[in-house]
Order: sequence, then structure tokens, then C-alpha cells
Amino acid sequence: MSPPLAPRKIFFTRNWPPAIDLPRQRIGGSAGIEIDVFASEDTCLSREELLKRVEGCTGLFCLLTDKVDAEVLRLLALHCVWCPLRLLASNHIDVESCKARKLRVGHTPGVLDVAVAETAVALTFAAKRRVLECAASAKNGEWGVWQPFQYCGSDVTDSSIGVVGLERIGATYARMLKNSFNRKIFYAGPREKSEIAKSLGGDPNSVKYVDMETLLRQSDAISLQWRLSTSR
Repeated sequence: MSPPLAPRKIFFTRNWPPAIDLPRQRIGGSAGIEIDVFASEDTCLSREELLKRVEGCTGLFCLLTDKVDAEVLRLLALHCVWCPLRLLASNHIDVESCKARKLRVGHTPGVLDVAVAETAVALTFAAKRRVLECAASAKNGEWGVWQPFQYCGSDVTDSSIGVVGLERIGATYARMLKNSFNRKIFYAGPREKSEIAKSLGGDPNSVKYVDMETLLRQSDAISLQWRLSTSR
């Protein structure tokens, strides 16, 4: 007769209801399965608490504030098979140690593309229209006498936009500005991305692959959308 399975435990390092509700609905009522959650809304899980809570877990749901290294992995159950991330990147995960343990690590590429691209669009407008300077002036009571060109800024419409790195986020950002404001897009990177450029729609001549020097010289606003690596 086979010995009974050891109790299984999934630990969530942050209270993330959409991610927590699904396993609760599917397996939360199963015998021998426990779901543990660090429920604080206004603090991050400390290193000491992380090491304490992961011991013996068979599943770990972590965020970018949680460094999952060899020390953490040693505390997980020997049969831990689940370590998903609610993130695009996995810089805080010791991927090689996970491979050595045959631990599956999941992440969510694409889930934040629109959010990041919209933030980049907002920053573009803030820079072109000097939004932060205007807000600080009004907040600090420095507005003074109205002047027609005070904090005037410049138009995004009729501007040329440079994108360094036309990948998922860079392409989403370029598509927003190109289709909403009919902007000309210059992009630079290790290689030309003709298929991605075509997917932006509209006049194909309004999207041009150029070298970095040309992009810097001809763009009115530039967005850097390269992923962080050891070389850049």
C-alpha cells in the first residue's frame, strides 16, 4: 500500500485576489492542500518572513520584491513544482537553480505591455508639454503673471517619435502615437523589424528603421524600450 501524500502548500507572497481565487476555487477544498497568503496590503514581505513561510511549500507565487535564490529554493519541498510570477521579467529569480531542481517557473509576458506603453505615452506628453513644471509652479504658488509662452511646450502632433527597441512594448507605444496622432516613427535596434513595423498599420512609409545617430538627430521625442541586461 502506497504511503499517503504529504500535505501540499501553496504560498502567495502578496495578497493578489485574482491569482489567489482561482486555485482556491479549484483545489482549495481538496484534502491535504493548504493556501497561505501574506495578507498585508501596505508592506512587502521581509526576507526573514519569506524564508520562514516558504519552508516545505510545494508551490510559490512571488513578485518582484521577493528574491528567490538558492537559499529560498533549499527550503521549498523536494517535490515543489510551481513557481509562477505576475511579471514580465524574472530578474529576481535564480533561474539556473530552478532548472537544477527541475522547478517550473512561469511568468506573464505581455500582460503589462499596454500599461507600460500608456505610461510611456503619458511621459511623452508630460515632457513635450512640460506638465511637471507647470504643476510644480502652480503647487508652489510660483505661477506669477500670465505669460503667453510660459511653460508653452511643443506639440506631439506633427512630431517625429523615436523608439529604441521595437519589441512588444515599443511597438505598442509606437502604434498608439502613430494611429492616434498620425506620427512618423523612427526606430533603432540590433536589427530591422519589418513585420512588426507593418503591423503598426497606416502608411508603411511613416515607420522607418534607422541607425541610432539618425534617430537621435531626427526625433522630437525618444522612448527607450530595451530590456535591462548586463550589457545595457
